[in-house]
Amino acid sequence: MGLGDFQVESGTVMYNFADDGWRGRLWLRTHCTTDNHGIFSCLTGDCGSEVQSCEGKPAKAPVTLDFLNFSGNDTQYTYDVSLMHGFNVPAMVYPQNSSCEPTGCPADINAICPSDLRVKDSAGKTIACNSACDAYRDPKLCYINEYGSRAKCQPSSQAKVFMQACPLAHTWTYDGRAFACWGSDFNITLCPKV
Repeated sequence: MGLGDFQVESGTVMYNFADDGWRGRLWLRTHCTTDNHGIFSCLTGDCGSEVQSCEGKPAKAPVTLDFLNFSGNDTQYTYDVSLMHGFNVPAMVYPQNSSCEPTGCPADINAICPSDLRVKDSAGKTIACNSACDAYRDPKLCYINEYGSRAKCQPSSQAKVFMQACPLAHTWTYDGRAFACWGSDFNITLCPKV
């Protein structure tokens, strides 16, 4: 079951229902347009489908990703907000069960993004922040190959910027930022006020 593609206006409250077996990713696409040939595209979070629906294709980095897994044991849900592939929009996930922890990134990382990782629009405004891995494809920054273990993996300077601004988000491979909650609904807040 997919949650679908939809436009969210400022101040909108939407209700979406997912079966207990649902798992997937949610992301925002921004600066979207349809050209005079009918091709839909977005400057951030685009999935390359050329139509409003992503047709099962994943978002292209940089993008803030919300991971939700409702297929756990006895309604145990796992969830996190990942900045592993960069950032485009602040987002928070709030479980409605008060004993469960919120996760996410309410800060505007675009404002503090290192200059070499900034993604800008045609007017020169920063609209997203790349991860060092996606920008440079360096195994040391991607935590793969010889750097693919906890013993040999350290957060990049970019990951440290993300960690400081958004300590509740998953910012690098071994930061342990994944959450579990039993029997809860979730509110996902985009661009939360901090």
